[in-house]
Amino acid sequence: MSEIIHRTDTELVNAMIAEAERDHRPIAHPAARAIAALLHEGQTTAMYSLASCGAISDDLSAELGRDLTNPDEEIRRWARALCAYADHHGTRSAVEGWHAVWPLQSTSTMQ
Repeated sequence: MSEIIHRTDTELVNAMIAEAERDHRPIAHPAARAIAALLHEGQTTAMYSLASCGAISDDLSAELGRDLTNPDEEIRRWARALCAYADHHGTRSAVEGWHAVWPLQSTSTMQ
């Protein structure tokens, strides 16, 4: 019997970060987009640009700096993962097809 397990965006982000850490690599594009979408503080921010079109600007570092000092350890972990992603990919303009990049909302398991 197949069971569908639905996960929240937070659960998906945490799972993708854990996978990247296990594999000693930066997070994947869907995780980066989801983190940016969860953390951005408005449409005029660099984080929003990353979430909406995949652009990485120099301003992203300053925005992430605030999240790196957040009292919530989960937010700091997300910020560290997104910093590593941005460092790995560097500054870039909008990414074609970025609107379709998002973590899968559910996974199927076999019982």
